[in-house]
Amino acid sequence: MKKLVLILSLLTIVLTSCSGSDDSEGQVALLNFPSKTIDYYQDSGNTVGSREGTFNYNGDKLNEIFYNAAQRKVFTYTGDFITKVEFYEAGVLRFIENFSYNNGKLSVYEKFDLLTNRNENIVYTQQADGTISYQKLIYTNSVSNPTETITGTLFFANGNLVKDDYVYTFNNSSTNEINYIERILQYDSKINPYKNIKGFSLLLPWINEINTNNLILDYSYVEAFMNGVQFTNYVIAKEYELQYDERQLPTRFDYYTNEELGGNTLYLTRITNVTY
Repeated sequence: MKKLVLILSLLTIVLTSCSGSDDSEGQVALLNFPSKTIDYYQDSGNTVGSREGTFNYNGDKLNEIFYNAAQRKVFTYTGDFITKVEFYEAGVLRFIENFSYNNGKLSVYEKFDLLTNRNENIVYTQQADGTISYQKLIYTNSVSNPTETITGTLFFANGNLVKDDYVYTFNNSSTNEINYIERILQYDSKINPYKNIKGFSLLLPWINEINTNNLILDYSYVEAFMNGVQFTNYVIAKEYELQYDERQLPTRFDYYTNEELGGNTLYLTRITNVTY
């Protein structure tokens, strides 16, 4: 697939901006942990929006990502395990993510959207061959009847998630719609800076953070069926172009995708700068 810069002003803003660190960030820099991120993205029309996040740590544990007075993400640990993440939006608690573990591995994940009441529940099962099977239930305004069910298997190699095979069933569809998806992921050979933050490597739903290396390609091949008859197939493509510092840590992620517009062209929709 070919790539196209969707917003020329996006590149202009990022190329003319700079980032730095001060002495207060020295301890974080020594640990090679992110201390600040700036996301540039397409806002309304052709304007470019941005969001800056500051990472606050206690040793190798992440306490909070602070975006602004109204927006922040708060982490709760139980021992060395992340057991809750709370995301505040417009000054109000919007999302709650709960993580439960069994024998040091993630076993249950729950996500609650307090605004829309769209909630998720995932149960993970470790297999003897190193794969992880899972069932994901999505609920809308109900805790008893899931509107969507996803069952799949995660495959790993060299500390990276490399494949996710799953079946996506729309339970309330009158057409009995079922999608069969093979998701293929590829990585660079450089260190993922999120990997060594305490507890992050166990957070299976957080695809970009759990891996040993940095994600550079994420393709989902979809075959969609209604009433047992295939009616379409398509590819959801995501690619990342990275820049690195002298330590080979990524300092910039350019994100291309066809997810919104479809077709064979990938559009640049977000740029993330990372400071350590």
